[in-house]
Amino acid sequence: MFFLTFAGLLCSACLSLEPTSTETRAPSRQGDLNALLTKAEEQRQAAGTREQLSILMETYGTILKIDPEHKQTLSDLAQYHMLMGAAYSEDVKEKKQQFRKSIAYSERIMYLSSEFKRRVDAGQTVWDASEVLTRNEADGMGWWSTAVFYYFKECIPDTFKIFNSKWITRNRIIMDNLEVVSPDWKGGANYFNFGIYYLALPDAVGGSLDKSAEYLQKAESAGPKRLLVPWGRAKYFYVYQKNRQGFKKDLEWVLAQDPHRPTGDTYPWNVYFQKQARELLSSIDDLF
Repeated sequence: MFFLTFAGLLCSACLSLEPTSTETRAPSRQGDLNALLTKAEEQRQAAGTREQLSILMETYGTILKIDPEHKQTLSDLAQYHMLMGAAYSEDVKEKKQQFRKSIAYSERIMYLSSEFKRRVDAGQTVWDASEVLTRNEADGMGWWSTAVFYYFKECIPDTFKIFNSKWITRNRIIMDNLEVVSPDWKGGANYFNFGIYYLALPDAVGGSLDKSAEYLQKAESAGPKRLLVPWGRAKYFYVYQKNRQGFKKDLEWVLAQDPHRPTGDTYPWNVYFQKQARELLSSIDDLF
């Protein structure tokens, strides 16, 4: 059995997840896989609400019943459960559920590696075993580390974060391994995560505003059309810097983009970034 990352921590306010089984999953139904994939892509292009995103994920669930190891579908479920938690979940309990599901699907991608499977089944941790993963499992590493950050930020009270700081260190291991095998993952998304990582850490334990800026620039260079970087730079970096002008410029750029235009971010994420941009701009006088 594959005991997921967060099992066994001390309190409900801390990071904790139920164990995830590593038993081989067999198809449970038959169907036209290509037709379902086409249907899912059409649904994705319209998934701008909670309800539409839920419908999309139901289709992905049907695909996995036909092909439990369909890597792209596992990746899509990992990212959209994360989006459901970030964008459409109002209470912490639901956010936890969504981020846990994101992490579970991410690990199923990693588990497609036979060597990773062997190591974890033998008792090695996810983060230590991730050193054997390749570009083929990059989505598993990338969504895992992003979901852990979301869980840490949105589900753990500030008073308990100090007791869970080791998860940031463990997350860094996977981010480092991802940078080796797929430095340009998702048009710079891992670089973006590094930028937020260095911004969030206190200077005394390795935080650095300069490194944060450097990695955010790397992310922008790797994915110049993505909404992710200007959205996140405004929300986190410029608010921290008290850079009102940069904040306003980035968010206005986000709002000026066509959410359907191929950018490296998918339509459901672009809808979220633009919604957040409007909310942040409406609060500019409170933030600066």
